[in-house]
Amino acid sequence: MTTARMPDEVAYQLVKAVFENFETLTRLHPAFASLDPATMIQDGLSAPLDPGARRYYEEAGLL
Repeated sequence: MTTARMPDEVAYQLVKAVFENFETLTRLHPAFASLDPATMIQDGLSAPLDPGARRYYEEAGLL
């Protein structure tokens, strides 16, 4: 989740940090164990992707 005021680069770095440390994230709490990066990006989006997040997903081959 972001706001229109968040710079695209901040959103990019945030998404990059989460996805490049995904295995660690999923071990932090049982609720995260079933997360799948591909479905997180495709399913259940209630708002458009932030341009910075979209940039990371495209670079990572997830979009």
